[in-house]
Amino acid sequence: MHRVVQWGADFAAGRCEDARPLHDAVVGVLFRKTSARTRTALSAGTLRLGGRLTCYGPDDLRENTGEAVEATAAVLSRMLDVLVAGPPGAGPGCGPSPPSGGWPS
Repeated sequence: MHRVVQWGADFAAGRCEDARPLHDAVVGVLFRKTSARTRTALSAGTLRLGGRLTCYGPDDLRENTGEAVEATAAVLSRMLDVLVAGPPGAGPGCGPSPPSGGWPS
């Protein structure tokens, strides 16, 4: 964990300008509601880190056709290196659901 934090600090300080940890990784970004700032931040970060980006909206993943979420997930897991869904609370399936007792304080 220390190495990850140190790398982030070095990257933010401009000491890793040539670093491309997502070089050629295919990153899918799923948003079910509008989210200009978060979507832009994730997109810009992916591209700056060397990733290739594909974005999905609420009608792009065949949920409206009745296809099972598990079937879509299986296909995406074979084609994408990373899938970012968010932000949490933006709709069903976007981000983690709180546990039955709620999030710890």
